[in-house]
Amino acid sequence: MPEVTAGHPAHPEAWDRVREAFARHNPGCVLGWGDVAGEAAIPSDRGIRYVWLARGTGAVHIPQGFHTQEGDGEPLPPHYAPDPPPQGLAAALASLRACPAGLPPAAAAAAAGILARHDGAAFRGDIMGELWRLREALGDDPAGWSPHAGARSSLAWLAEHAAAIGWSTAGEPAWEPIRAGDQLIAAPGARVHVRGTFSYWWIEDRGATATHCPAVRRLRYLRDTAGGCAPGFDAFRRLPLTWFSEPGLPAGDGRNRVNSHVVNIAAEQSRTHFHPGRPVGGGWPQCELYLVLDPAGLGLGTAGRSAQLHSFADVGDWSRHAALALEPADVVVIPPDTGHRGIDACVNVVTLPGFKPRNEIYVDALIARHGRGAPHNPAFDQAAAY
Repeated sequence: MPEVTAGHPAHPEAWDRVREAFARHNPGCVLGWGDVAGEAAIPSDRGIRYVWLARGTGAVHIPQGFHTQEGDGEPLPPHYAPDPPPQGLAAALASLRACPAGLPPAAAAAAAGILARHDGAAFRGDIMGELWRLREALGDDPAGWSPHAGARSSLAWLAEHAAAIGWSTAGEPAWEPIRAGDQLIAAPGARVHVRGTFSYWWIEDRGATATHCPAVRRLRYLRDTAGGCAPGFDAFRRLPLTWFSEPGLPAGDGRNRVNSHVVNIAAEQSRTHFHPGRPVGGGWPQCELYLVLDPAGLGLGTAGRSAQLHSFADVGDWSRHAALALEPADVVVIPPDTGHRGIDACVNVVTLPGFKPRNEIYVDALIARHGRGAPHNPAFDQAAAY
């Protein structure tokens, strides 16, 4: 039966177990830890290397002409300019804005999130998270996303053109600050130049030749997007490495080999769930990692609470459970078919492959009925069972 494996880079034996468990569940990928003191170039030995700052601060060199879909959180620095929008964006946004009330809740939330990225003059940011939520709630066919023809056609247009909108370009080279939780991506022949004093986790996907995400994404420039383990209106949930969809992608996981979101999981909103060994929608079974962050480094308080992970190794027996205390810089490997629920935890949730719509099976209602004292979230006892 699958069990979680946890460890800290400062404890070699536990760290070796984590890396072995990670390699076992993610063939062709390597997990590591690195430190920077001064100036360095982060390489990729083979394939694509994803880097997430765990602690400390530094700067990354941004070349002139760098393209990014950041800027829907805090504004980008003044030397960034929004790219010209694709033809049809203004009409799609106007049509969506003019839709009457009464959209399905998922469509209304997606529309609000998309429209919030347009300030009247420019559109900034990545809308793949909103499109993922649409598909999660309402299916893959845009025909089922809204009873209103205007909203339906606008959302369908946005889904088709999502990869082309929300971009800005750096007009000059600069060293720009990076902090805990920020993401860097290196590829063969494309090192990331950094300086400062910080530590970082890294995952190298040696089967990948490209990624859909730019080489730098910083949390402060990303919009909070409620959902998943942080569904509240004031959730801290930011998506450095989004799920990706575009017309013509192959079936299965497509480009979604790795996804990441940084989330502050409050106990009151956390939901117990698992990702099945036979994934909904096909593709490779989803393995999940918790990369544990210090909430103070993101300006978040704890109200005296301690972070934990509750796990269930047997999804056929909800009475079998364990509680794991979490500390900053810990890594937890959560295999497929393993129930889990973060408790007051500030974590970067990394999945290999990426998040799949409808592939999270929520089970608090089942635990309440059959768990015989196993921990769950009573707020979700009425949730639909699978």
